[in-house]
Amino acid sequence: MNDERPTDCIAAIATPPGRGALGIVRLSGHEAIAVADRVFRPRHGAALVARRAWSAVLGNIVDDMDVVEEALATVFHAPQSYTTENMVELACHGGQVVLARVLDVLLRHGARLAQPGEFTRRALLNGRIDVTQAEAVLHLIDAPTDRARRAAVRQLDGALKLRLQHIHQNLLALRAQLEAAIEFADDAGDVFADRAALAARLATHLDELRALARGAETGRRMHDGVRVALAGRPNAGKSSLFNWLAREERALVTPIPGTTRDTIEVDIAVDGVPVRVIDTAGMRRARGAIEQQGIQRARQMLADSDYVLWLCDLTRRPARDEVACARACLGATPAVWVWTKADLAAAWPATARAPIEAAWRTATISVKTGAGMPALEAVVAELVRAQCGSQDDTVLMVSAWQRDLLARAFEALARAHAGATTAALAELLVEDLRTAQDAIGEMTGAVTSEAVLDALFARFCIGK
Repeated sequence: MNDERPTDCIAAIATPPGRGALGIVRLSGHEAIAVADRVFRPRHGAALVARRAWSAVLGNIVDDMDVVEEALATVFHAPQSYTTENMVELACHGGQVVLARVLDVLLRHGARLAQPGEFTRRALLNGRIDVTQAEAVLHLIDAPTDRARRAAVRQLDGALKLRLQHIHQNLLALRAQLEAAIEFADDAGDVFADRAALAARLATHLDELRALARGAETGRRMHDGVRVALAGRPNAGKSSLFNWLAREERALVTPIPGTTRDTIEVDIAVDGVPVRVIDTAGMRRARGAIEQQGIQRARQMLADSDYVLWLCDLTRRPARDEVACARACLGATPAVWVWTKADLAAAWPATARAPIEAAWRTATISVKTGAGMPALEAVVAELVRAQCGSQDDTVLMVSAWQRDLLARAFEALARAHAGATTAALAELLVEDLRTAQDAIGEMTGAVTSEAVLDALFARFCIGK
């Protein structure tokens, strides 16, 4: 990674677009306080450059004697700031025209426009945070649920950083010992003599990486959500259940079969995990090109979902191919069979229901009366917990490339472990340790390239 540390003054609007009570323009860099001082006139007291750290003062932003805006300026002295540089935050009124004008004045008096994520990038380059914490900032901003927020906060506090550093340091020490044994066998002794002890040490680190990988997968699901599709024949009650789960009338409900021609989606939260519920077209022989496309899309949605609720109308007599249709549509996707319209007289005989209830997990509901709905929601919550677990301290909010690095480290360490148990060449074992160590180093940013950082911070907003 390039060791050059930029120090020029950057500025950006730090609050999202739109109207609001407040908007913030922030500056960072060696000259940040001096640049702000050129345009900010305090209502009382000393100029910004003469003020102590963490002081706030009300004043006006001026441009050639023209008052642009009233603002509250907060001064941060290096290194006690978000970026560890001198910083100034100008709290203004939240209109976009006002904020744009304030930013323009700052740019004309010595600042330059910040690049996406540049404030956080400077915090990383200046050593205040590492890459895992920079990722946590992004996940904290994007957190879809409170549980995801808590996971991001723990990571921002350095939880993942410490775990990775522990593994990295242990692998470094082990690799150094093994390399010494290869190069200076007479002096260092043969650490390879006890292959069982070496394999046990590597197995411990494999378990640590395996736990991290599980936490990363849980974090992915907590960020991206668990996908639950509603499927079944036309008029089985899918749209009614969809509206119940969404807590609003999103899908059109009519007695006419085939009303839903396309998929409809809504995001809800279950046990602190985002869940995307998908209403799909009824499964039957298509009547027209549009319905055929809807059914094809529904089949794809079922294949892409984590779970399916297969709805079946109790008031309709069973078709001969009822179960075969369900199995053909579901493929390998796990499903719960849901009997609907339980408030009406059932046309399904008990003898026809018994084989289904013996082979499937089932639930019986009436959206109209609410009967069985709490039990069905409990089933959905159980499915979500099966995907995401319940222990928040194991969740890791990492990006796709960091998950790939975890997989690379695990594969390399698994090869080293296998080599330790099969008397493989010592040099090959050491090389596998190096690969694992480098992958972990990339996760923290110890050996991360500028291109990787560019890709990371391009996902940030300009003012963060």
